[in-house]
Amino acid sequence: MKKQKLAALVLILPLFLSGCISVSNKSKAPENLTGGFFRSNDLGATWSKMNTIFTVGTKKATFDAASVTVMTFDPLDDSAIYLGTQHDGIFYSYDYGEGWTRTLDGKGTINDIVVDQERNCTIFVAVHNAIYKTTDCSRTWEKVYFEPAKDKYIKSLAVSYNNNSVIYAGTSGGSFLRSKDYGKSWDVIKRFSNNIRKIFVGENEESQIVYAVTQSKGIFKSLDNGDTWENLLDLRVDRAEVDEDIKFEEFLADKEEAKLKKTCKGLSKAEKKEYTEGVDDEDRKAQLLEDAQEEKNRVTCQYLTKQEKIDYEKTDKYVALKKIKSAKSVITATLDRSVEDAVIYANNGAIYRVMVDKYGPIWKQIKLLTPPNKGEAIFAVLVNPKNTDELFYATSKALYHSIDNGGSWAIDDLPTNHSARSLSFSLDNRFLYLGAYQIKKK
Repeated sequence: MKKQKLAALVLILPLFLSGCISVSNKSKAPENLTGGFFRSNDLGATWSKMNTIFTVGTKKATFDAASVTVMTFDPLDDSAIYLGTQHDGIFYSYDYGEGWTRTLDGKGTINDIVVDQERNCTIFVAVHNAIYKTTDCSRTWEKVYFEPAKDKYIKSLAVSYNNNSVIYAGTSGGSFLRSKDYGKSWDVIKRFSNNIRKIFVGENEESQIVYAVTQSKGIFKSLDNGDTWENLLDLRVDRAEVDEDIKFEEFLADKEEAKLKKTCKGLSKAEKKEYTEGVDDEDRKAQLLEDAQEEKNRVTCQYLTKQEKIDYEKTDKYVALKKIKSAKSVITATLDRSVEDAVIYANNGAIYRVMVDKYGPIWKQIKLLTPPNKGEAIFAVLVNPKNTDELFYATSKALYHSIDNGGSWAIDDLPTNHSARSLSFSLDNRFLYLGAYQIKKK
């Protein structure tokens, strides 16, 4: 299949002329910082700008000024990269970004790109209000769907790994579309009434898992190819700024005190008379009554049982993520490929990732250098697929790197004047990639 794509490229060429300790680093940035695509082979310590467009003759061309909106890969070819841009169409490379070819320009903003994992010359693209499809490695394109409603756009796409004839699409208006015939016909199977920023699917042949990431109503998960859904913001959250262990011990102490107050019974008048009958010494009477009360407590006082403590731990130790301020707002989200079936997402100053404890899935809020929900917007977040404790996130100003799941962070300069909108490893983990996006100043 890779040979097929290379052959297609040859045909196309003629057409294109927080409390943590921070270590601050100065990464070696490429000359004349601008936008486009950057590649690092040392986890972001140094970067190379990789924006050369294939042309005929000696004339050189680059896409240094392009704003990258989406970065996508070919599951069958580790070296293949597809970049969607705001104004310049799609750039694709079959050699880790050494050289690029342009396609599908002049249609509008490229919002998403997906490659069929079984037939990698079949590609679907969400551009403006339409979905385009190619089956010949980008030589020709066919519009297979368009959104007729005014000011509504196709924002996200995915191809099912379980059945590659099933294509998913999400709109800015919240419609979740599904095609079961490679994009020939479409049905709306869910209306989220909120911009669907991203769609993810389980990346194995047995999986029917689909994620729909909305802009401000949560992250939804389906186990049956989109027929039914649950909101993952209903899951518990282990907060970064709260010690739930201490608070839970205090909670149990209060519950136990309340239970003892309810179950521990004082001596009745008859019992007091019985225990002190015939005793005239007041000190002796007091001691007898104290001993009697202690004996009665052994029988009547009920403490929290082990099962009650377990039940309280399941329901009361952690709050639901949806109760956290701003948790519903999503700026960026991605699959966490370091573990099975998980996601990680970020908003203004907060990052959450799905982990598993003894009671099942739980959100873990990552401790950052800035207070939660008060920091700079996080535009890209990433987990190293080979190391679940290695995290990256990027803002408009810096790249942050942790090797201890957020216990401490190193800070590097970005290799671009723009913000880091896309951040990803190559599929073989040889390189770290960064796609830059220029944010318009208000």
